[in-house]
Amino acid sequence: MGRPVTLPTPPWEDAPPKPKKKNRSIDRFPRGMPWLERYWGRKLLTDTQFHAACKLRKAYWQSLGASTLPTYRERVDGGQSEGIEGRLDQGALYRELSRAVPPEYWPYVRHVVIEDRSLWSFQGCSGGANMKRYLKRLGLGLEGVG
Repeated sequence: MGRPVTLPTPPWEDAPPKPKKKNRSIDRFPRGMPWLERYWGRKLLTDTQFHAACKLRKAYWQSLGASTLPTYRERVDGGQSEGIEGRLDQGALYRELSRAVPPEYWPYVRHVVIEDRSLWSFQGCSGGANMKRYLKRLGLGLEGVG
């Protein structure tokens, strides 16, 4: 019986939708990235320490490829008297590099480089002060290799 009443639209309906916040840590450190690369990306390890760790990790994985039985390489030229050239020891480089790590720092190097686990999961790491101490020990152990 009277004029139709128009109500004003609520302000939340007129406002454009807010963009979702982007989690930048996911972009910088994807889920499959090894912990060694994460520490290097955060500048917690130097380049020489990182390259020494990569060399140690590569030698470790190559040593796993070796079987427990001796591996022989046959001569290609087909010589009858020397059918076997010699035994290949694929774990020699890994043993040499692992001996270069001082023994008191080996658990930290093994935990991060070989087992690819975070230092936060290391036994006894409960706070930031412990994390800094463990990172320092990891770096000192890797300097022994590099």
